[in-house]
Amino acid sequence: MNTQSKLRPKMLAVSIFIALSGGNVSAGEAVPQLAETQAVHNDSDTNISIERTEITNTPVGNTDLSSLLARESSVGVDTGLSGMRGGDLTPEQISIAGARPHQTQYMIGGVSTNNITTAASNKGNSGTLSSGHPSGYYVDTALMEEVEVLDNNINPEYGGFTGGVVNVELRKAKDEFQAEYQYRMTDSDWNAEPETSAKDKGFADGSFGDGRYQPNYQKRFHTLHVSGAITENQKLAVNYSRKDSEIPLSNNGVTSDYGQSIDNLFVTHELDLGQWQLQSDLRYSKFISKDFLNDSVNQDAAQANSDSSNEHLGLGGTIKLSGNFQSGTWQTTFAYDQLEDNRQSEADYFRTNIVMPVDGAMLRENTGGYGDLSQVQDTWQVKSLFEFTPMYIGNSRHQLMMGAEFISQNAKQERHSDFSAFNYMDVRGKKSISNWSHYQKGTVEVDSQRYALFANNQMTWDQLTLNLGARAEQLAQFDKTVFAPRLNVSWDFDQEQMNRLTLGVNRYYSNDQLGWELRQAAKSLETKYSVCMPINGDYSSNSLADYSCTARPPVAAVELNTADVPYSDELSLNWQYEVAGLSINPSYMLRQQKAGLSISGDEVLNNVESESQIFALNIHNTQAWQAVGARLDAFLNVTYENRSGSGNLSANYDDVNDLNSGYENTWVMFDGQLMRSNDMDTSGFSSPWEARLGTTMTWESWGVTWSNLINFEDGRNLTQFMGMEQANIDGEIINVKAIDTAKMESLITWDTSVRWSPEALIQHHASVELSVTNLLDSHAEITSYGTNVNGKDNTSSYYNKGREVWLALTLKY
Repeated sequence: MNTQSKLRPKMLAVSIFIALSGGNVSAGEAVPQLAETQAVHNDSDTNISIERTEITNTPVGNTDLSSLLARESSVGVDTGLSGMRGGDLTPEQISIAGARPHQTQYMIGGVSTNNITTAASNKGNSGTLSSGHPSGYYVDTALMEEVEVLDNNINPEYGGFTGGVVNVELRKAKDEFQAEYQYRMTDSDWNAEPETSAKDKGFADGSFGDGRYQPNYQKRFHTLHVSGAITENQKLAVNYSRKDSEIPLSNNGVTSDYGQSIDNLFVTHELDLGQWQLQSDLRYSKFISKDFLNDSVNQDAAQANSDSSNEHLGLGGTIKLSGNFQSGTWQTTFAYDQLEDNRQSEADYFRTNIVMPVDGAMLRENTGGYGDLSQVQDTWQVKSLFEFTPMYIGNSRHQLMMGAEFISQNAKQERHSDFSAFNYMDVRGKKSISNWSHYQKGTVEVDSQRYALFANNQMTWDQLTLNLGARAEQLAQFDKTVFAPRLNVSWDFDQEQMNRLTLGVNRYYSNDQLGWELRQAAKSLETKYSVCMPINGDYSSNSLADYSCTARPPVAAVELNTADVPYSDELSLNWQYEVAGLSINPSYMLRQQKAGLSISGDEVLNNVESESQIFALNIHNTQAWQAVGARLDAFLNVTYENRSGSGNLSANYDDVNDLNSGYENTWVMFDGQLMRSNDMDTSGFSSPWEARLGTTMTWESWGVTWSNLINFEDGRNLTQFMGMEQANIDGEIINVKAIDTAKMESLITWDTSVRWSPEALIQHHASVELSVTNLLDSHAEITSYGTNVNGKDNTSSYYNKGREVWLALTLKY
């Protein structure tokens, strides 16, 4: 019997035992009541926590997680193309601690909601879907009670990432009935037009259906929160939001609405049974976008017959049962989520025509779309943990937590009709068709399971605190068992106020790459042909049935169980110090991403690596200041990130984050120096230097709140493909890619918002808010990609988003 078959029943048995009898067993014996010692002191949190008031006061454009977290240390947000996408509602991808964005774990109420099937694919081509975002639910920040970002010293309760965790706590029910409605809107007529470079002025024709240019739009957001007690021991909360964006674009001379919309509905029911508490959650999210393609071989003109409708749907629920006992607290969570992505395309073919007549201009064009495609991901989760009442042994205090988790996932991709992609050439009357890829109508399916045991003991001796924890997981897709130690130690210099130094050493393992496995399985539906001849001599047909073709040997799917599990190692140092009403937190984190996946031919490799060193200084006031009759709260965040190994080796934007075309640890000529690609000094989504100064001033007697955010971003170190060069490596002359640094421009922006809730007129039951992002309308080149071979510059440059004005009206009861 192999190790896997032995381990699974044991781990599952432990999980079931804890889930069914953990609370009763732990309640059997009372822990001796010992006197408190000096070990009990102020708790600290070196991670990021944004509560409801701060969420409300933060001036943002789109009310999504990406916009809210863009200012945080160790968080990188992919804003590289957003400056052209004024009407876009899709949240940008998030990277934590330098990890690839699909290594961010998204949670709602502590339950993982990652969209694994479309993660790690940044192209909406024939074999994938265009949502591509790792988050399964696009939650509106107006519905959030709190957002936590766990980026260092992460508790062993959490797994399935090499970056970090973003956990959203939704607005819960209060004892008293309350209702709140908000309407928020902006219009392109109020805002600055997208900035483009001189060579990219063609974007201004407004015909870029792939989202690179949206000059006209109108956004309207509606949010509703209703909650309160329905009986003495029951409370209910309903959170709903609707986002609409109208985006008129010109497609072959006809202007149509290529808009987007997002619907969110979250319902929470709480039942208090004394010793037991039962919470039930229902979540629903739906994102719809309309798109068309741009013809890359025809000066990016609108592509004929390329209209598509894309939909992302999330539906799930959670049941949490908690029990309080003399010996501790026991909680078991059952959750299910179904995430579905659909594409309905105008055409079931993608055809490239190249016609070179004897006389006249050459014709180059693409026609068609990517065909209909759908994917469904089902996730079942069970997690049970017990937190013991603190125990005292001598002069030490022990806070023990232990638990188990089981996650089962199934993913299915269905192609609703046959699809073909091919090249047609007519060179001076000689016609041919080549490189025909045919995708057969059909369905493929993959599944995975993950079993985990985790434990942590927080041990305290007066000024010394030691967190000793670990997480063991069995990953079915990789057919491997991994062990992740989690360790941090703190020393309190002062027992009266916060003055704590924390050193952490941790390891985190990746989640299952279910989407990657699904796309590999989909190769069974694909057949490639080298040359095709029409049966009746007609080359105009787009159907394989009308041709006689020579098939290429099938491409074997790569098995993931031949690879190691990607992981990251972390070393962190944090100092938290409070003095004179200020909290001062300098920190350092070294995060090394290791054994990342990429594909080379018919094998999967563990050769993607990167390293991030993040130095941060966070300062904020802990006691309210008074200035010009107002309460003043302020913070300052300064971050320096030194990163290597994350640059692209191709001309495509963000190719590094696509598993199917990701780079390898290979020899490159970087800025004229021969080195391994993993050693390149480059940036990810974060700039080398970033600084944020935020202030919130509140005049309670007037009902006025004024918030400001000054942002500085140093220019990112991107990479540019310069062609191929010969290099002498161990006496052998080989061709290597030549990559140069492309230094972007620095940027300073000012975001501001003013909210007025007049007490004399409406008793604070209504407020009106004006918010402006990038008030100064500052512009800088923040992204560039393409090629510059032999002095021929074929790069595109993108700028940040300009000034954007929002109006909001809120009614409360």
